[in-house]
Amino acid sequence: MSVAIASQINSDPIEPKVYRTVFAPDIIPAGSENETTDNIALKVGEVIRECGLSEFEMQLGDLHGLRYDIEISSENVSALYCIEDHAQSVDDAVKFGFKVI
Repeated sequence: MSVAIASQINSDPIEPKVYRTVFAPDIIPAGSENETTDNIALKVGEVIRECGLSEFEMQLGDLHGLRYDIEISSENVSALYCIEDHAQSVDDAVKFGFKVI
């Protein structure tokens, strides 16, 4: 037992991963012509792909909507700026946050 504890203490620490979260509600703006493509949650997903990201996590949000989790790394900093610039123009209901694992 003490060997197992000693090996855990001497092992490399796990580095946390930090994610930028984008929550997009599953709603359709008033006056939309096409209910299937005007969905805010889907539009935000399109923005993320248009900004150059192909790898991200997508989960159901706490309420009706989707949460996109994008790992923050040196390779995708410009894409994250792009997402922040364009996702809020989709709708004011789009919210940003952080998650650390």
